[in-house]
Amino acid sequence: MARSVTAHGLIVWFDATLATDITYSNAPGAPRLVYGNTFFPWQMPVALEPGDILSITLKASLVGQNYVWYWSTQVQSSDSLQPVKAQFQQSTFWGKALTREQVIKRSETYIPSLQEPAKMDIFALNQMEEGLPLGKIAQRLMDMFPQAFPTYQEAFSHVVNLSQRYG
Repeated sequence: MARSVTAHGLIVWFDATLATDITYSNAPGAPRLVYGNTFFPWQMPVALEPGDILSITLKASLVGQNYVWYWSTQVQSSDSLQPVKAQFQQSTFWGKALTREQVIKRSETYIPSLQEPAKMDIFALNQMEEGLPLGKIAQRLMDMFPQAFPTYQEAFSHVVNLSQRYG
């Protein structure tokens, strides 16, 4: 470690050179691509000091169609009185690793903004609450969001799914 910080886990990313002049990175600050960087939390925060050494083992095992991640962390201090400050053996066997964006969106202070699909669903659900029939709601949904529902059948199918789910 180069400076004193309290750490809560690891953010992992990769940089790759695919060919001469062709690179790929999902590092923090890089343009968002297919793969995002991932946060692997520790069981408790650790106060890190200059000179501390972090040893990390990261493994991914494909189980079915998903990966189970395993991360082992050891923090060694330059202080001979406390040579191992922290040691964690963790995995996503009972959970999953979260991206930075997913962690931020779980914060008590995060202020969400609704995206178009949510606005469409709220519109349709409000129409249902007003007691309108599904056909009328589908027509209004199609009129209000023509780019998402270019045909009546697509709008009607969406409204039927909402009705079955919430009605």
